[in-house]
Amino acid sequence: MRRARLFRSAPDLAALHADDGVFAGGGTGGDDGVGRAALEAFAAGLAGGSVHRLSLDHVIDVDGDEAVCRSSIVVLAGTAVVGAGRVTDHLRRIGGAWRIARRTSTPDPA
Repeated sequence: MRRARLFRSAPDLAALHADDGVFAGGGTGGDDGVGRAALEAFAAGLAGGSVHRLSLDHVIDVDGDEAVCRSSIVVLAGTAVVGAGRVTDHLRRIGGAWRIARRTSTPDPA
C-alpha cells in the first residue's frame, strides 16, 4: 500500500482491494465506491503532490482468512493538517494476499 500511495498510481491503489471491494461513502459521505473500476476512478481523482494521508495507531483482529483493521488517519496539505478521522478496513485473504473488502472512513467533526 505504501508504494502505491507514494507513486500515486490509481491502478495500484485499486489493486489493494478485492475485485468486489467497497469504499463506503467514497471517503466523503457520498456514494459507495464498489468494484475495482470505481475504486480506480476514485483514486485517480485524489489530489497528488503535497497532500499526504497518514494512517496510524493500527489495531488488527485476524480470524482465519478475514481481518478487521481499525486506524486513525491524518490528512496534510503541505505542512497544514486539513483533516483527521478513523478508518475501518475489513480485509479478506485472496490467493494468499490480503485485500481490502470494505473500507469505511469517518471524518472527525471539525
